Amino acid sequence: MISNFILFALFIVTIALITKPLGSYIFRVFNNERTYLDWLAKPFQRVYLLVLGESSKKEQTAKAYFFSLVSFSVMVLSLF
Repeated sequence: MISNFILFALFIVTIALITKPLGSYIFRVFNNERTYLDWLAKPFQRVYLLVLGESSKKEQTAKAYFFSLVSFSVMVLSLF
């Protein structure tokens, strides 16, 4: 019983600690600002968009978004 309480408290503390950094990171990503993970994420994004034939500058339609979502899911599932 005590170990469950400690585990739950650890979970809550972890969530509280990552809320601010994760929120600011997501804010920067959605506003197309530079982030500290650009060096890791940008090469993958370029390859992914190149394979799909898309541009990161234009808006996606619902059909294009669905295709992107399904193709990404298939790529991830193929790793397993």
